[in-house]
Amino acid sequence: VAAKPEPSADPEMAEAVKQALESLPERQREIFLLREDAGLSFREIAIALDIPLNTALSHMRRATLALREKLANLVRS
Repeated sequence: VAAKPEPSADPEMAEAVKQALESLPERQREIFLLREDAGLSFREIAIALDIPLNTALSHMRRATLALREKLANLVRS
């Protein structure tokens, strides 16, 4: 599953998002993309990956925090 920036997105922002996603640990990236791109519920993600629901939630939380930190400078500028 690959992240698809909005067509109207600034190319610099799209590249920064792509790099930030690629820097995440594989499982965090996978869960983030299944949630955000594929629109799966956390329950569906847990079933698809054969992991506990709380593990899926935890990985999403860590991914979100990491992305927020990595992309904070773009939002401020």
